Amino acid sequence: MFSVAASFFSGLTGRVLLDNDLPLHALVIGFSSSSTYISMNFAVNGTPTNTFTMQAFSGGVGGSLVGTVITTGSIPAGFTFPEGRITFSGLAFDTVRLTSNAQDFAIDNVLLTPEPASVGFVFLGLTASMALARRRKRI
Repeated sequence: MFSVAASFFSGLTGRVLLDNDLPLHALVIGFSSSSTYISMNFAVNGTPTNTFTMQAFSGGVGGSLVGTVITTGSIPAGFTFPEGRITFSGLAFDTVRLTSNAQDFAIDNVLLTPEPASVGFVFLGLTASMALARRRKRI
């Protein structure tokens, strides 16, 4: 089960999303629009050889797998748990699935950017709004 807790990690600050019980769980996060970039801090309970995995999907977890990233962390001086940062960049996705072979894991500082097409539509909308505003001023 996941819960929000005060951080006791080096690179995870404030409050973190923490899986702190058995059995091993997957965390699935769906987004309302597609993205092409996601990055987050993570920590795992165990040794630096424990892995943290991010899978990106288009169309939800039952949809198309667009990419997988597997990484390990390192233990910061004065701390107990391996920590790191994981990033996926590439094809558009709307869902990520996070897992670890460690007993527990935590995430924090999630950075998600919209896919370029979405940014283009926002820019196009702003440009059209500015053109209409200029036209109204001339009338």
